[in-house]
Amino acid sequence: MAQDTDSRLKCLLLPVQSGILLLPNSVVAEIVPAQRHHRDDVARPDWYIGHIEWRGTSLPLISLETLCDSSTREFPSKTSFVVLHRLQDAPGGEDYYAVCIDGIPHFQFVDETAVESLSTASENPYIAHEVSLDGASAIIPDLDAVERQLNTLEKVTAEV
Repeated sequence: MAQDTDSRLKCLLLPVQSGILLLPNSVVAEIVPAQRHHRDDVARPDWYIGHIEWRGTSLPLISLETLCDSSTREFPSKTSFVVLHRLQDAPGGEDYYAVCIDGIPHFQFVDETAVESLSTASENPYIAHEVSLDGASAIIPDLDAVERQLNTLEKVTAEV
């Protein structure tokens, strides 16, 4: 008897001030409730928020929203975060980084019939796709590009 293959992908919908970010669940390590984040005294780009303590490790904290829509946002001192697995090796060997969210994320199984592409190419290198998911707009970030940018920043900062 042949088994049906489930073509659905478990995804996480991350609410941010400007909309929704859509990520595959496989890159999510943990959703971290509100806690204080720490800002560095070093000058950094607007998308680099600072760092958080997670499981005894200091993780870089970034705003995917700022990278994806190029607008600067103020983040409250206590906000929730999503810890993501790195897809690429980091200069300091960290396996994770955290992103800010604005609200409560939720999981959704997604298949190709639920997603409609809104654009084939974005001018923003950190956006892989802009989609409509069951009628709501969402952005799928290009995590490889995001991590390359984060790795570059971490290398430069380590040299200073």
